[in-house]
Amino acid sequence: MLATVLAKVEQLVSNAVLAKAVDTYVVNDEFMGSVEFYPFATQNGGSMVLTVNRYNSDSGASGRNIGEDYVEGSAVNEPVTFHLKPIGGKFTVDKALARTMTDNGRAVFVTNQVRQKANATKNEVARQFIDGDGSPRSLSGLKRVAALENRISTDTIDISGSVTREKAEAFLEFFNKQISKSNVEFNRIYCDREFAATLATFKQLLNQTNTPVRVGDLQMREFLGIPVVWISGVDFDEPGALAGEVRKSFYLVRQSDDDGVCLGLPSDSTILMMQDPFEGGNVIQEGFVECVTQVVVINPNALLKCAVITRSGV
Repeated sequence: MLATVLAKVEQLVSNAVLAKAVDTYVVNDEFMGSVEFYPFATQNGGSMVLTVNRYNSDSGASGRNIGEDYVEGSAVNEPVTFHLKPIGGKFTVDKALARTMTDNGRAVFVTNQVRQKANATKNEVARQFIDGDGSPRSLSGLKRVAALENRISTDTIDISGSVTREKAEAFLEFFNKQISKSNVEFNRIYCDREFAATLATFKQLLNQTNTPVRVGDLQMREFLGIPVVWISGVDFDEPGALAGEVRKSFYLVRQSDDDGVCLGLPSDSTILMMQDPFEGGNVIQEGFVECVTQVVVINPNALLKCAVITRSGV
């Protein structure tokens, strides 16, 4: 969990100001708080690669006669490799400017710079968690993985126009059908703010109580008991099958570092690495905020991309 990964944060930040920035923009962030983290194994010389075994078939079981052995049948596994990618940014300060600041002024400067970079880094990780295209500078996001692993539902439902109880009931039936497509227990819904609001409206129309669920230290909105996490900066709308039709996608995910989807991190590391710009001997000093990570899909069945029609076509 997030708290475990952040255990060494005091060793990795240089002062209380940076520690506060980490707490504000990582520990208390809904997206970062919603994901599980998978530490990459440390090797001599470091490692940016993780290989996991995916079991693509069950070993099976059967009966046997007394005095006979079982027919051998082993689970088939496929090694899959994931590569860590750095995401972040840097900022600079001239020490001549720094000398004009009081100690409090320096703290304010660092706070503002780290706040902006930490927030931007977190937002970019969240965006690439969905939209990353797998290029050399990008994560391999859920959208790409769903296409590669054939984890896109062919079902859809039209919820365009005004929201009614009938539509809420029809969506509930549709949603339960999507849940039944996988043999895993989904524990996250990733979507945009608009769809999260629609789910909340459906809950009201279905007379469901609005009871937030706890994920780590955070209280999150939910639908049928599954935490709903909306992500900004991602376009979840896609063209539909008909002219003018718009479909809004959402992702059912099982977050787990054992049998689901998670974010990989260097072993014994924290979410954000950073450097105070006032350390070092150069007159122009650089500070940075960086997250070295990758979307790790241990079990492709722990992901399902779904879509609803939000604008009817002709």
